[in-house]
Amino acid sequence: MVDASASGISHADCEQVSKQLSVILDVEELITGAAGYVLEVSSPGLDRLLKKPSDFERFAGRLAKITTAEPVGNATFFEGRLAGLADGKVRLQLQGKEARTIELPLEGIRKAQLVVEF
Repeated sequence: MVDASASGISHADCEQVSKQLSVILDVEELITGAAGYVLEVSSPGLDRLLKKPSDFERFAGRLAKITTAEPVGNATFFEGRLAGLADGKVRLQLQGKEARTIELPLEGIRKAQLVVEF
């Protein structure tokens, strides 16, 4: 199987999984019918959504944008570096005139995703 822990998932990794899985599906005849099937294998991508509490820990140090359901300090949109998770709150390091770390309640996050950096 593919080890994505060090460098992520490559196009070649997706291709390898697709080929191996196709063989199993064909040999075992798990999908029947005249139409056949189309197998697509992909990774979440560089701008993946952050959904689980462990995602906020795993991607600590990465740039993220977060939208909250309710305002936190007069704002509902934040962009900064993830600084982990503590006591059910996502820690986010904001840049700008006043660099600071804020805490956003995990249950109040409507959408969170990584930002692609070059």
